[in-house]
Amino acid sequence: MKKIITIFFVFLSLVLSVPVMADGDSTYTVPLDQETDYDSDLTREGRRIPSRPMMCTITPNGIQSPLNPTDIISYEIWDETDEICLVASMDEMVCVNYIYTHSGDFILRIITESRTYIGYLSLNSNK
Repeated sequence: MKKIITIFFVFLSLVLSVPVMADGDSTYTVPLDQETDYDSDLTREGRRIPSRPMMCTITPNGIQSPLNPTDIISYEIWDETDEICLVASMDEMVCVNYIYTHSGDFILRIITESRTYIGYLSLNSNK
């Protein structure tokens, strides 16, 4: 039963994390979800509460999110299948430059010491 509930919440988080298209030519808004650690985040009753997505804004000047920039270990861009890491850097501008020079569907990962945050990004092909 626990596996079914876990699968349901994973599926639900994927459905709710729909890629967001650009608000304009120079700004992307991406909802970031926490990657679930199945051995933690339990309530006292042993239940897991799904996280709320936080919004991340990507502009040519950088990536803005509620995360403390000093807590971020790396920024990564993966292909839409989540199999190939296209860019990984401690410098957010490396990822920003990649975003503004490529098109397609990508996965953005922001990695901190305690969590990984994941967002789905769909870039217009007419840039």
